[in-house]
Amino acid sequence: MNRPNNVLERIDLRNLGERLRDLRNKCGMTQESAAKVINAARTTMVAIEKGERRLKATELIKLARAYGYSVSDFVRERPVVQPFPVQFRKAYRQNEVEKSQIESFIQELEKFCQNYLELEEIMNAPLPQNYPREYEVSGMPIERTAEAIALEERQRLGLGDGPIPLLRDTLEQTVGLRIFYLKMPSKYSGVYTYDEKLGGCVKLSQP
Repeated sequence: MNRPNNVLERIDLRNLGERLRDLRNKCGMTQESAAKVINAARTTMVAIEKGERRLKATELIKLARAYGYSVSDFVRERPVVQPFPVQFRKAYRQNEVEKSQIESFIQELEKFCQNYLELEEIMNAPLPQNYPREYEVSGMPIERTAEAIALEERQRLGLGDGPIPLLRDTLEQTVGLRIFYLKMPSKYSGVYTYDEKLGGCVKLSQP
């Protein structure tokens, strides 16, 4: 017997319903108001909280947002993301204070990556991994090499030679990079990492 791929098909509906009811009450929302969040009748919300009706992934996301919680607060099974090393755009010599400071930002990136991966599993919609080939650049002029690689990647992705609108969307949906904008110390403009399960992840400093 095949195990369902969708997390919501494996979760205990009664436990999920009780959790939804408790958090709805905690934030002071009525069943009628909660039903409006997912564009459903109050009777549907009653059935969900009794564990008699299975939630759609989009409905769970909307309810979690309305209650002020993350999806992970409702879903028991979570993808495991191992701690990963990150790379910086430039090598830095960090003192102990800076190491401690940047470690918290790395942990934040890991958490975002885990949440992102969890949502993909819930929606059964993994990002593609359409990454470029490995380029040999040793001993070559940096600027000229970068221009040549950029041109080849534009051709590979069918982007033409003009400005690229919605660059982040292109990199996420076409290439498969996970990109996050978060506040970081001014010394750091961004960090990146690659993991076999997650793929490429980039954290850019938010202005």
